[in-house]
Amino acid sequence: MTFRKEASAPQGDGTAPGRVACKEPGRENGCNCKSIETRKELPMASTVFIKADEVAAELGISKSLAYRMIHQWNEELKKKGYTTVIGRVSRQYYHEKVYGMSGEGK
Repeated sequence: MTFRKEASAPQGDGTAPGRVACKEPGRENGCNCKSIETRKELPMASTVFIKADEVAAELGISKSLAYRMIHQWNEELKKKGYTTVIGRVSRQYYHEKVYGMSGEGK
């Protein structure tokens, strides 16, 4: 996959200078991004949030119940001052609520 070089912005005006995008497979220019194929292969545990369909599959429950549980957990997190995302919950908080695991026990 080859990308063209973006036009560079004038230096020193607060905008990012021109970048050279990834040129897979050699990853020239120190690029550390992943190709679309590689990202699809990553396990779901690498994401910060867990979605309702994952919760439903893992616990063997309906998606509607998984959404209700996530909503409840997000309300608890909001009360603690955390930012939440609708339909998703922190994977770490999910493990704490379901398995009783704290961050150290993983």
